[in-house]
Amino acid sequence: MVPQQQLLDYRRVARAMSCLDSPRGAPPGPGELAAAIGLSPDALQRTFRRWAGVDPEQLIALLSRERAAALLRARSAALAGAARPETPGAGRLRDPGRRTPRGEGLILRWGLAPSPFGEVVLATSPRGVCMLAFTDGREAAAVVGEPWPAAALRRDAEADLLAARAFGEAGPSIPLAPLGTPFQRAVWRALLDIPPGALSSYGQLARQLGRPRAARAVGRAVGSNPVAWLIPCHRVIAATGALGGYRWGRARKRAILGWEAARSSAQPPAVEPAGVSAEGPQQQR
Repeated sequence: MVPQQQLLDYRRVARAMSCLDSPRGAPPGPGELAAAIGLSPDALQRTFRRWAGVDPEQLIALLSRERAAALLRARSAALAGAARPETPGAGRLRDPGRRTPRGEGLILRWGLAPSPFGEVVLATSPRGVCMLAFTDGREAAAVVGEPWPAAALRRDAEADLLAARAFGEAGPSIPLAPLGTPFQRAVWRALLDIPPGALSSYGQLARQLGRPRAARAVGRAVGSNPVAWLIPCHRVIAATGALGGYRWGRARKRAILGWEAARSSAQPPAVEPAGVSAEGPQQQR
């Protein structure tokens, strides 16, 4: 798909996804979504099929609380040992080296690329990718420099290519070196254990780390993840099946989860495994 068309389609889908936050019983139908974002029902249908490969009704169904709850039950069963989840690349998380609060002595190379969810800026240190963020109209260099005002920033053509590869088949092989505390990095490593199409709650992550009472701290570490998409913090939701927050916006989180679900062959179990509970703290960060 032409990047400009993909960006236009994403913006329309994200606006439609925002309508799902309405405090009403049933989700809006395709006609209501189309009217809310100023499209005809046929145009809305074409937009969703181009962008996600599914109809609006299908995408909404993939994002239902019922389906999310089933995926959380499946995650609980997997973590309990019934079907131990595969690790898609936790070994990619490298030691970032010496960490300074302002980035003194740090050289970051950065690049821009379109993505299915808006323009992204990617930054790399000598050890790997340390940032991937959605620009949302902001100047890319300012986005990269905000956490590290003393770092040396250099635009780099190879970083442009790496940013583009992040959303393709090469994404899971890209080395990562985000700067963070040991606890944050332990949480980010655990996020890499959540495969595409799966979900985890904050409580499940805490138990996975052997810190069952640290769900709030885990939520803060998830929310501070500096590497969007490649470290999949978007796959963490509330234990109730509610979406929860997202550093780059709830509409984008919903769109990403729908996009992944539409491409995943994983199906949640129809019934809850005996003796397994998806209960956990209702952390919304």
